[in-house]
Amino acid sequence: MSSACTSGWLADWCNSHSFQCEVRVLWNGREANAKSILDLMTLGAEFGALIELEASGSDSEEAVAALSELVESHIHEHSDGRDHDPES
Repeated sequence: MSSACTSGWLADWCNSHSFQCEVRVLWNGREANAKSILDLMTLGAEFGALIELEASGSDSEEAVAALSELVESHIHEHSDGRDHDPES
């Protein structure tokens, strides 16, 4: 999945849910606000990058659990919806 596509659905998802906590994506010593498409795109994490999710606030555990499930469910998709074969 391209980083622009990933950034879009991740930020859209974060903004469409009623989580009150702050959610951050960490990669390669950098961090980005998960609710900001611009922040996520400037993070520079490419498809297949190992990221960390961090949240702080009253509903942070629920937000990280839901986001982790979302990311795992999209991990093998290309931006055009095809499955990505990590062996190729």
